[in-house]
Amino acid sequence: MKHALSILILRARSITRKKLAAFSMIEALLAGSLLALVVFILSGILIFGQESSRIAGDSQRATALAEEGLEAVRSMSEASFSSLTAGPHGLAVSGGKWQFLGTQDYPEIFTRSLIISDLDANTKAVTSTVSWAASSQRNGSISLTSRFTNWRRIGSPVMGNWASTTVAAGYNATLNGRVVRVSGNYAYVGLVSGANNFKVFDISSPATPSLVGQTTVAGNINDMEVSGNYVYVASTDNTNEMRIVDVTTKTAPTLRGSYQAAGYGDGLSVDVIGTTVYLGRAPSAILGQNEFYIIDAASSTAPALLGSLNLIDSVFDIQVSFDSYAYLATSGNTSELNILNVSNPAVISSVGTFNIVGSNTGRNAWSVAIFDSNTDGIEDRAIVARTAEGRLWPFNVSNPASPSLIISPNGYTVPGIGAANITYLELFNSNKYLALATNAATAEVVIVDITTLASPTVLSTTNIAGASNFAAEGLAYAAGVDRLLTVGTRIATNNYSLVIIKPN
Repeated sequence: MKHALSILILRARSITRKKLAAFSMIEALLAGSLLALVVFILSGILIFGQESSRIAGDSQRATALAEEGLEAVRSMSEASFSSLTAGPHGLAVSGGKWQFLGTQDYPEIFTRSLIISDLDANTKAVTSTVSWAASSQRNGSISLTSRFTNWRRIGSPVMGNWASTTVAAGYNATLNGRVVRVSGNYAYVGLVSGANNFKVFDISSPATPSLVGQTTVAGNINDMEVSGNYVYVASTDNTNEMRIVDVTTKTAPTLRGSYQAAGYGDGLSVDVIGTTVYLGRAPSAILGQNEFYIIDAASSTAPALLGSLNLIDSVFDIQVSFDSYAYLATSGNTSELNILNVSNPAVISSVGTFNIVGSNTGRNAWSVAIFDSNTDGIEDRAIVARTAEGRLWPFNVSNPASPSLIISPNGYTVPGIGAANITYLELFNSNKYLALATNAATAEVVIVDITTLASPTVLSTTNIAGASNFAAEGLAYAAGVDRLLTVGTRIATNNYSLVIIKPN
């Protein structure tokens, strides 16, 4: 009996062990399946997140490329509005400048096309479209549209009679003005160092200009240029000789990127073609440091050097032509006009210089203006102004390697200003008029008719705030409202820093 009972107990234990083993196998299978499911879900989330990030990144890059396309067209329209022919276009860079090539271009994984339409004789509509394969199932596309106007058009209906002028309005900024630039209905004013020395004005009603935004740029602002939604500043700040100000929001201009040139020479001058910045500065105290720089500002937060050149002389003004020559006004006693080939930023070379003698070889060339005299889109004339002599020096630069003086040997003596400094030159009215900023006591702004460049004539002069109360430093012409804007040194404390001049 006991033996039979033992056998039954052993059998029960064996069955229990088998059941327990079966349950363990099922549990292991369930746990493995659950783990595989969790891994699968997590992998899916990771892959989906990476895919979403990639798609978002591609969309941002496509938007930037579409914006770049519009800025390229803007740059080309500034140089030659006639180059904006109707139809589809691709883009390419030649000699550091944008040009049309084919019907589309292919940056990285994207396809970009610019469609230009004629709205009227002086207005173009431009649509910049960037497309790409967003995934295997769908394509992505971004389109941006803008309008461009030929503001240099001959016979503009807003052009007044500039044979007589009047100070129409002004703004007292408490600081001396150095430079003014205009884009559309906005004027950007750079002052000497101090709080809020970069100012944005709405000039759509030029009789009552209104300050809409401001920020502080370290150092004295010596020069500025506008390209798209950015203003590029040359300043005396030794750690940021070139600074970029984002003016997308006019009421809140913000500092973006900057470029620090080696050494301690101040930033004196700047020009911009698209997103390529040309910076001139004073000689550094350290020998061997350069005075001319070409900077890639395609990334507004991280500008990068493309090339530089040691000139020894200060570069007080820069104007870059459509065919990739940089015309410099310098302190060189034997090279006041220095012409550089900048088609290859990595290999910059001086191709032509001119020694302006006049009555004194020691004058600094302070400003230079260039323009196209035969409507072929290539600048072939240059005008230089030097300090303390009250003269203009017009050149034929159709061959940049051999500039020739048009009024020889002593240039054009501007009547009524004596040996004044001519600090800035501004072309307007389809390059028929040249406005001069001077420190002459009763003729701080002079308009010269240069229709015949070999025999200029003074059209009008403007006396600002009485005798000896203002010295004009910078000028800009606002085509939309037909006004000249000037900034300068306020010799009297109640004088304007910004002055708006109108034709009578």
